[in-house]
Amino acid sequence: MTGGSVHIVIANPYGYELFEPGARATRVYGGAEVQLYHLATTLAAMPDIRVSMVVERPRSGPLRDVVDGVTMRFVTAMPRLDRLRRYLPVPSPTYLNALVRCGGDVVVQRGGAVLTADAALAAAVSRVPFVFMAAHDWDCTRQHVTGRQRLAGEIYLWALRRAELVIAQTDDQAGFLRRWHDIDAPVLRSGLPAAVGLPDRPHPAEAPVLWVGRCVAWKRPEAFLALAQRLTHRQFVMVCPIYDGEEDLAERVRAHAEALPNLEFVSFVPFRETAALFGTAGMFVNTSTAEGFPNTFMQATSAGTPVASLSIDSDDLIQRHGIGVVGNGSISMLADRVEEMLGDRAMWQAASTASLNYFAANHELDSIAAILASILRQIAAAGRRAPT
Repeated sequence: MTGGSVHIVIANPYGYELFEPGARATRVYGGAEVQLYHLATTLAAMPDIRVSMVVERPRSGPLRDVVDGVTMRFVTAMPRLDRLRRYLPVPSPTYLNALVRCGGDVVVQRGGAVLTADAALAAAVSRVPFVFMAAHDWDCTRQHVTGRQRLAGEIYLWALRRAELVIAQTDDQAGFLRRWHDIDAPVLRSGLPAAVGLPDRPHPAEAPVLWVGRCVAWKRPEAFLALAQRLTHRQFVMVCPIYDGEEDLAERVRAHAEALPNLEFVSFVPFRETAALFGTAGMFVNTSTAEGFPNTFMQATSAGTPVASLSIDSDDLIQRHGIGVVGNGSISMLADRVEEMLGDRAMWQAASTASLNYFAANHELDSIAAILASILRQIAAAGRRAPT
């Protein structure tokens, strides 16, 4: 700490595009990057906090050293090393060097990956605390050590144990961390700015049913197509950008989607333009097998758009707060519940109002960032740790 200020260093490889919409990252961003964008800019606006962020140099677009108060440190993408690290978790000298050279008081990283180990190592070399923020339920179990990426998962779990603090998104995640790793993690809800200036929404029965997500297998985009096939009298919009390594799935989804007359398929929408999609949708649909707490749920509830989840309901929030419907893993059940809500204006309005109230009480960004700032100040105040 210098002069009472706290310098936070954040590892966020694919997040620069959110700061500079004219840039195109080497890989499409997800919810972890969105959260770090909002938290970083809000923290940087606080007078006693400085924020540096390590990001990959984009494939195209302008480079700005400081954006919204956040200092960028660019590293060059190394695709071959990235592919190798999925299976053989070697450290990245590029990231280690960049994180250490930032000279921060705390290193923060979100989402379980080999990068978690880079962040933990950089913090150890710098003798500063490392804070890990869970982005997915799988970050809190042992899912990462299953399958072909077991070695990468093991190095992630090593880094998880190195963290001075692990932060969960939900009570479910906190429970998983206690059960699987004997880690006591405070729960910090994700946050977003409240939706403002949204266009007028059509009557819910005439508004499109929306799906937004990366084209990855665990998000089950084809389940949304199956829903559209069942409800042929409803209109659907699908925003589904290609994700590295999932090109075959993306082509299959695109071809199927373009064959459906009641579905509009969009390969990519810049983040700043997605609020209008949520604000004009009749319902938002999630088809994932697992999540953390999706940013898309917050975007939907902040716009008063009820959610429909095929399977997940973190902390039973959807049913407990009346903000939408859950299909319990059944496409048929989900279709029936979506149809029921869109066909009953009073039912839809009740869920819409409940969504707005839920968001205001749980996900207001300034409140979430203030809690995180307090946590990071306390950790930084403990001072640099001794070498181990």
